[in-house]
Amino acid sequence: MSQYEGLTQGSFKNSTARRLPICFCLDVSGSMIAKTTRGTKRIDEMNAAFNRFLEAMKGNEVVAESADVAALTFGGKVDVPLQMTPISQVEAQTFDVRKRSFTPLGEAILTAIQLLDLRKQGYKDNGMKYFQPWLVVITDGEPEGDGAAEAMDEAVQMINQLESEGKIVIFPVGIGTDVDFRELKRISRIRKEPIRVDETNLSAFFDFLNASSEQVVTGSLETEELNRTINRQYEPEETPSDDDGYQQEINLDDWSI
Repeated sequence: MSQYEGLTQGSFKNSTARRLPICFCLDVSGSMIAKTTRGTKRIDEMNAAFNRFLEAMKGNEVVAESADVAALTFGGKVDVPLQMTPISQVEAQTFDVRKRSFTPLGEAILTAIQLLDLRKQGYKDNGMKYFQPWLVVITDGEPEGDGAAEAMDEAVQMINQLESEGKIVIFPVGIGTDVDFRELKRISRIRKEPIRVDETNLSAFFDFLNASSEQVVTGSLETEELNRTINRQYEPEETPSDDDGYQQEINLDDWSI
């Protein structure tokens, strides 16, 4: 069975507003049940932050008129609990952890690319203008499972090509202290470093997405400037590195928001 089976173009809103498709790849592997520093579970923090984000976006008249949202989850396998939908029609979501499951990160990214391709074709079929899509990848781990390394290599090649052609904006987000940032770093060539977010303060990152989406749909922020803004927002003051250019012994407090 193809990993793309069940993907659709999603639903469309009768609107003349230029569309901004945002696809989330959310980690629901077993490690997301780990406790945070304040005793909550990572998955609960992500669910709460994601739903606050939805409400904030729906409450923003400009963004609600333009934004379309989809969510993929990956943990053992890739699922699509939320096909691409106008954000004004999206209800609260609850993503559940799959205990003792691996992390098919590459498969999730490949599925997201396919979903976004379908969405863009849907826009064209319906004569709708759109902004290049956003892909938000949130994980606390690294690719794991049968074929995970090969799928990750394929995903990196495809996503790097799309990014170099200006056809996608990527937000690679690591939460917690046990993320393999070397793998996340591969997802974007434009991003100086992956986005590191304190697992108890995910809402700050989602607030940043909300504010950035408003600037994009109103025309006050172009894609190139958005990428520079992301780099400035999440760049540490100092970046110690080894001979291979990877960070070592970084104080994660300097990277959190």
